[in-house]
Amino acid sequence: MARAVKLREEVAIPEGVEVEVEGTRIRVRGPRGVVERDFGHARGILIRKEGGALVLEAYFCNRRTKA
Repeated sequence: MARAVKLREEVAIPEGVEVEVEGTRIRVRGPRGVVERDFGHARGILIRKEGGALVLEAYFCNRRTKA
């Protein structure tokens, strides 16, 4: 089975919501409260904030990484 060389997903950040990215830890603050998650278990995935979107990138990913 062929592997994808680069996979990129963008998640739009709604107005009134703040997102902080610290390595693999993401903190989201909004009108309903604060949620913090650690994605350290997701190896090979790069997480960063670009403008008004959260960007997830993976290189040479297989089925498991895509999910």
